[in-house]
Amino acid sequence: MSQPKAQAWRRWGLRLLAASVLAPLVSMGTLLHFYLKDEIEQRRTLAFMNFEQQAYRIKDMLRDESRHFLDRVDGAWQLRFTREPRALLLMNGRQLQPVRGQVTPEELKQLNQKTEHHTELETLKIQGQLVIVTHVRLDHPTQFADKDLKPGLYRALWNLDASFLPRNLPDNTQRLYIINQDAALIYSSVPEDTEELILKQPLVQEFIRSPLSRAGTPLRVTRDGGEYGFYMAIPDSNLTFFVESSSALYFAPLLVPATIALGLLLGFMGLTVMVWRSTVSSLQDEVQRLAHSLDEFSKGYLIPTQLTPQTFLLELRPLVESINKNTRGVRERVDLMEKQKK
Repeated sequence: MSQPKAQAWRRWGLRLLAASVLAPLVSMGTLLHFYLKDEIEQRRTLAFMNFEQQAYRIKDMLRDESRHFLDRVDGAWQLRFTREPRALLLMNGRQLQPVRGQVTPEELKQLNQKTEHHTELETLKIQGQLVIVTHVRLDHPTQFADKDLKPGLYRALWNLDASFLPRNLPDNTQRLYIINQDAALIYSSVPEDTEELILKQPLVQEFIRSPLSRAGTPLRVTRDGGEYGFYMAIPDSNLTFFVESSSALYFAPLLVPATIALGLLLGFMGLTVMVWRSTVSSLQDEVQRLAHSLDEFSKGYLIPTQLTPQTFLLELRPLVESINKNTRGVRERVDLMEKQKK
């Protein structure tokens, strides 16, 4: 075989080997990619649903702290609270007027600033103290704590201790914090967090720019690794709930199946290469045997060229049978020529 043809066959052999390895690698790698992508997205969706439920639980907890009831006893309306408020204020025109309990001038000032824009349940931070404020509408004269209240719109005020939040919030997050519409930090799972630091977080900035009241962010790569974000405006309140969750929480459960799949892929590749090398080696050995036999034939040793086809690869047996047939024909013609000379 000429040198150019040998080089061409060698190149085609290498291409076939590369195709034998790359084809399963690409196909299995593609399947693994889409499997992991789908699994991670499902786990992220489930996590966001869980965070959403936690946000609603916060709303329920705050509402439980400020729940009130109206009862009619002996023809008179009675106002009762699950937990008695620290102060009760009447909306008189555009100003709040204390009717029971004590409020500081600073608290009264901030509360009066919110008479135009208010929600059902508000959480304020006044002079470092967290306060819950809820609305109480009375349509009839009502008694509360032996005091007669005239019909109108009231504000009930409680002090809030945010220490109860960690017991009811997920602990498998990187960072969790709650702020109100005044950009006051109500709670943070990281004690070192400050309002200034929190407001600079990319997740908060994204919430400020976004028209959505709730959303989950795609994977964001940080210096500490990857993380997902979730934010949600808690309904009927002035609070927004933020969660920054490590991507390891989503990838870790998939580590074992991904490792198994990768191991199978590498094992398959190794087996393919071994089978290929074994096949090529066997083919080379048998081609060398044929070449050696033909060399003997060219030197006049006709008998050794009669080879057993069954000892060769199936693909080479027609070639071996053809060589045997042709060498026998040559042998017969040589014998006939020798006889004619005699």
